[in-house]
Amino acid sequence: SCKSHARFQNGPAKVIHMGMSHISGEEMLAGLKRHFAPGTYDLLKKNCNSFVDCALFYLLRRRLDGKYRILEQMLECIDDTIGFVRILSMGEYMPNPKANNFNVGKILARIEAVSSSSIGLAGKKDGRKG
Repeated sequence: SCKSHARFQNGPAKVIHMGMSHISGEEMLAGLKRHFAPGTYDLLKKNCNSFVDCALFYLLRRRLDGKYRILEQMLECIDDTIGFVRILSMGEYMPNPKANNFNVGKILARIEAVSSSSIGLAGKKDGRKG
């Protein structure tokens, strides 16, 4: 279990319906798992919100509302400069070097490129222009 979710012992506090997708959970997981390998989690740079943002985009071409990421983005910026979160957590938080090059925007761009090329290929196979 993840330390950051320890207070949610009875499940999520709120479920928000975002839409339905023709893409299965297995397909989404197969498409994203290489970007979220074991041992690459980082409380500020690569966390559950990062995964949800990518998963929403993969499934629905929608983004996670920024209000869910604003605090971690601000803290990441401050921590990069002065180690604020490390100080505040009394050394409990240490940045994961395996998350240093992680960038949600780049992953979303790859998802879009792969989706566009596969739609294009599918369209050409059945006579439609892609």
